[in-house]
Amino acid sequence: MYKFLIYRILLVENDTLNECVTSIIEKNEKYQSFINDDETFKKKTEKLYADICKKKNYENLCKETENFIIHSIFELLKNVSMYYANDGGRIFLFILQLINLNDGDVVYIKPGVIHSYISGHCLECMTNSDLVIRGGLTNKEIDKLNFIKYVNYKNNYPIILEKEFINYNIMSYSYHRMKHFKILCITIRPGEVINYVFSEKSFTSCIVLSTNRKVKIKGKKNDKKKASIKNVRKGMILFIAPSVMVTISNLYANPEDGNKEFVIYCATS
Repeated sequence: MYKFLIYRILLVENDTLNECVTSIIEKNEKYQSFINDDETFKKKTEKLYADICKKKNYENLCKETENFIIHSIFELLKNVSMYYANDGGRIFLFILQLINLNDGDVVYIKPGVIHSYISGHCLECMTNSDLVIRGGLTNKEIDKLNFIKYVNYKNNYPIILEKEFINYNIMSYSYHRMKHFKILCITIRPGEVINYVFSEKSFTSCIVLSTNRKVKIKGKKNDKKKASIKNVRKGMILFIAPSVMVTISNLYANPEDGNKEFVIYCATS
């Protein structure tokens, strides 16, 4: 059914898809109720889950669950339509699975799986490839024929990776089917220093998310090959060679220095 829906949707002209979604916005009674009084649809996930566990009135729970799902979809439709008012790709909001991620969550998406980042901020790590095919919700070129060709139609649900604490400063995320790939989140608080070898075999790419002017980074492969960075800035990209011992120190002293914590995300394979 999923394959049939995707295939049929992508064969339809964008104008037709756009008319379909627009008709939902303009004529659907439940959507109009949501726009006029969305508070009636709202219920926190935790409260709904607690009621289900307590086995409260079945009919009421079914209705509240339905309202929760409808509210989530309509809220997405409203927000996406603000930026892509004439994009037929909005139809995918009614088909794809919605996943809400918390700060620090890492999700693994298999090759060929349709996905879209609807709101918030994220870092995307992917293998080197020119095979990025878009089917909607974008200002860039759309290639429907190749989209149909390369989509993975199996039930490949996104996987939220578990955290593994390497030490007090380093958290690792990995997937058991990708033995040589991992994401590292490194947090260094004022007065702390770490020494770490990111990989023995591969280069590691890093991006600085939070820092201050008292942060220093040093790299040492042997007595002859040394490097240091003193002016570490937010958004700075670093490539770390294999077998390099990296020393990072945070000598934060006062608010004038910048952010208290030094935070860097790294991807290595």
